[in-house]
Order: sequence, then C-alpha cells, then structure tokens
Amino acid sequence: MNTITGGIISFCVFTIFFIYGSLKLTHLIDKYNPQISEIEEKSFYDQTDKLSLSDIGFNFAVAVEGYIDKELKIDPRYVKFMARIVTVREGLNYETILPFDYCTK
Repeated sequence: MNTITGGIISFCVFTIFFIYGSLKLTHLIDKYNPQISEIEEKSFYDQTDKLSLSDIGFNFAVAVEGYIDKELKIDPRYVKFMARIVTVREGLNYETILPFDYCTK
C-alpha cells in the first residue's frame, strides 16, 4: 500500500543517502584526508644472508584440529604431513626432507 506519509519518509531517506553519497564521492575524487603510510627499510635481507634455525634453537609446532571438538585430525587417509627445505643453488633445485614428530598435549 502506498501512503503519502510513506512516500515523504522514503523521499527524505533517499535524499539523505544521496547527499551523503555525493559528499563521500567528492571526498574520494578530491583525495580528501588520505591516510598513506610509508616505511623505508634501509637494511634488508637478500639471498646471500644465511640463518640456521637450529643454531638459535628455533622450534615450531603445527597441528590440524577440529574447531568445535578440539581433537587432532591426523587420519592418514586424508592428511599427510611433510616438512622440507627447498633451496636453489647454481640454478638447480634441491629438496631436503626434515624429520618431525606429531604434536602432543
């Protein structure tokens, strides 16, 4: 059902949205109040930098568990874990398979 009151309210809402949208579009076009962050890193790492994680005692753990039941999902029919290091030396790819243990509580 169409009423005069509903039409006036709809027109007011449309007008407010149109004015707000026009204002924001103008801000977007004029680049009003941009927030630009720039960080310049003077010292960075490249391929010649080496780090041995075993020398610094670095360990990490990964587990696949259910969100609700919090049980580990280690069914070998569906999940296969593999840890490896892939390196490139003189244009050749080398792969090293790493030993690992399953996470426990």
